[in-house]
Order: sequence, then structure tokens, then C-alpha cells
Amino acid sequence: MMKNLLLYFFLSNQLFLACSGAPSFDESAKMAEPQMVSTTKDTEPLDDARVERDERKIIKTADYRIQVRDMDQSTENIKVLLKTHAAYLSSMDETTTSYSVDNHLSIRVPNENFEALLNSIGDEAISTQYKRINARDVTEEFVDIEIRLATKTEVRDRYIDILRDKASTVEEVLNAEEKIRVLTEEIEAKKGRLRYLKDQVSMSTIHLQLYERIPYQAEVEARPSFFSRLGKSFKNGWSMVLELTLFIANLWPVLIILAIVLWRFRMMRRSKSAVNS
Repeated sequence: MMKNLLLYFFLSNQLFLACSGAPSFDESAKMAEPQMVSTTKDTEPLDDARVERDERKIIKTADYRIQVRDMDQSTENIKVLLKTHAAYLSSMDETTTSYSVDNHLSIRVPNENFEALLNSIGDEAISTQYKRINARDVTEEFVDIEIRLATKTEVRDRYIDILRDKASTVEEVLNAEEKIRVLTEEIEAKKGRLRYLKDQVSMSTIHLQLYERIPYQAEVEARPSFFSRLGKSFKNGWSMVLELTLFIANLWPVLIILAIVLWRFRMMRRSKSAVNS
């Protein structure tokens, strides 16, 4: 009797759910809301076993400064080493001072050839001023981005299905399109970050500074040409004319007083001449 009663309730419940119909747009949208997986401090850490199964993602960089005997020769030797280790030169900046020649090189090298290239470059050194190597583990960030990217892509696809099959009013269409737009922007941002991390992991960076000591040479200023000196002379002459004009302008009260005194003096002389005659 009890078994029959339970069976009756079960079949009635199933029949009610079957007759209730498909979920509305709002219910489908709620079902589509992302259940994000976070790797922040307030959640459980990533599965260590999964991380160990995957190759760890390490970004390697080096800052290396060495003294060389011949700058030109060492630079050419290093360019040959780059080809040998499948590396390339991303930038180079050579400067000369009174006592040294410096060359700053930025090198990108495949991660697996990083240490071998550093050791080969060391053969060019007379002395090493410093050699700093940094290895940053970005495995956790890498896995976190992949998880979030997969989740956001799945949610966006759900909204696309809702827009295609369930949205029936203008408001529902606009709401779905806005959700799709926001998710697409977030997906593209995650993809961009993932591409950057992949590039940094696959290709390490070496900031190399070469320097060669040279006998001290005082900097000699080049003698200007005749036409340069002639143009400068005209400029100086015009400046003198302007300065003289300004000087005279500053003396206008004195000039007026002198003019009045001179006029009075001439008037007095004329009056005396008239009296004598």
C-alpha cells in the first residue's frame, strides 16, 4: 500500500513538470548567468595535480652587463650566437663617451635556449659587472584565464541561443545583445592577455649591456664654417642695433633736458649778441 502511494506521488510530480512548459526568457537568462571560477585568496587554490600535469608557465628575464675587449667584434660574435640559438635582436642602442663605448641590446630567445645563450655570451666578457636572472611563475594566472575564458565563452553561447530561440520582445532582444556584447569584450581581453603570457613564456628576454674602456678623449667642438660664422655676425650686429635703440629709448628724459638746456644757451647767446651790436 505504501509503495503504491509513493509511486502515485512520483508519477504525479513528473506529469506536473512535463506540463509546465519551457522556461521563460528571464529564467533562461538566469540559467545562462556565469558561475565564475576564481583563484583569489578567498577561494580554494587551483588543483596542484592539474598544474603539475600541465607544463609550468615560467617567464624568464635577465639583466646582464659585461666588459668586452673589442666592441665591434663582440657585437658581431653575439649576433652569430643569436642565430645559433634561434634568438633575435629586438633593439640595439650604442653610445660613446669620453672614456667608454656602450652598447645596449635587447634579445628575445626561446625559453629552452635561455641559459645556453647566456653562457655563450659570457665567453665574450673580460669581466662581469652584474648578472641578474628573474623567473616568474605565471602558471596559476595562465590556468585561471583559461578557465574564465571557457566559462565566459559558454555563457555567451547560451545568450546567443536565447537571442535566436527565446527572445520575443524588443526589450529581450536588446538585453541579450548587450549581454553578448559585454561578454565578447571580456573574452577578447582575456584572449589578449593569454596571447601575451604565451609569448612571454615561449620567448625569454635578455637585456644585455656591453661596454669597452677606451683612453680618455676630451670632446672637441667642431669649428663652425665661414657662412655659419657670417650668419652669426649679422645676427650679433642686428642684436647690437636693437640694444642701442633700447638704450637710447631709456635715456629720453635726459635727452629732453639736454635739448632744453641747449636751446636756452643759444637763446642767451643771441640776446647777448643783439645787445653788443
